[in-house]
Amino acid sequence: MLSEFDAVIELNDELRDGGGVILAPAQRHFGVMAENSGDIDLDSMEADNPGDGWGSKVLQLACDLADKHQLSIYVRAHASSEDDHDLPDMQGRLEGFYAKHGFTMTGSWGASDMLRKPKPFDHEAEARLTAWTAPAGPSPI
Repeated sequence: MLSEFDAVIELNDELRDGGGVILAPAQRHFGVMAENSGDIDLDSMEADNPGDGWGSKVLQLACDLADKHQLSIYVRAHASSEDDHDLPDMQGRLEGFYAKHGFTMTGSWGASDMLRKPKPFDHEAEARLTAWTAPAGPSPI
């Protein structure tokens, strides 16, 4: 799944040039149980221009691929800001962003740790993946 994700990102200027994202095997973080060692950590994601939709597109791609391979995705949703006054609002927006994509709080590792369990791989997800892997064309999202 990780190499498939990297290949799709590399093929698409829109995704490749919008920011940075690191996915890793889940056993690297969170003390993941052996039976979940094939799952994925969303280690980091940062958009060059927050609010332009890049993060949603990349996260949707990761979720579609995770569903295709029936893998869970773990994330530590942690907002950072130089202004402590803005941090609670930023943290709430970040957690809401992940929740919109099916992530829920785990309650087991820390206040901002979230998990998305795989969903059935449906025709819509398949169509999105096909559009991302097709030769140059419009964005599927």
